[in-house]
Amino acid sequence: MEIIFDELGKPVPESLVQHMDHLFETEFEKVLEPIPGMPDLLRSQTIPLSIVSNSWVDSVRRSLSISGISGVSEGRIFSAEHVPNPKPSPDVYQLAIREIGLPADQLLVVEDSVAGVTAAKAAGLTVIGFLGASHIFDGHDTKLKAQGVDYLASDANELSALLQTLL
Repeated sequence: MEIIFDELGKPVPESLVQHMDHLFETEFEKVLEPIPGMPDLLRSQTIPLSIVSNSWVDSVRRSLSISGISGVSEGRIFSAEHVPNPKPSPDVYQLAIREIGLPADQLLVVEDSVAGVTAAKAAGLTVIGFLGASHIFDGHDTKLKAQGVDYLASDANELSALLQTLL
């Protein structure tokens, strides 16, 4: 909206913002699907899972619900809305570490974004770079490696095998 404001030189009408939000939400519900194999992988984990996201908590919950995997984190959602600085700042991961109550070397992160890997590594965490989401393109592995990712998994099967090895 700031870009549109800069271009137009006047505020965007609230009705347009609401209309755009509605269109986005409607389309989002139509196209969001779980990553193949991921719901079963998440449900099969015997260790506590948490979600650390730059999205708002309500958005994370909604995405989990639409994907049919509500409850996998048992409510442990750490969001950029809880900290002063979003990823790539380590703030949200540092919050998660404090709240979980374990040392960083006992935690394992699965991240698919450069900002997320940057944040997790800055917080002293071991990171698996996940390449199996639909928004990941060729060359993303190189970007994650450049940020110091410890391991890479190209899909849910590779992630499952890696988790069995590491846990």
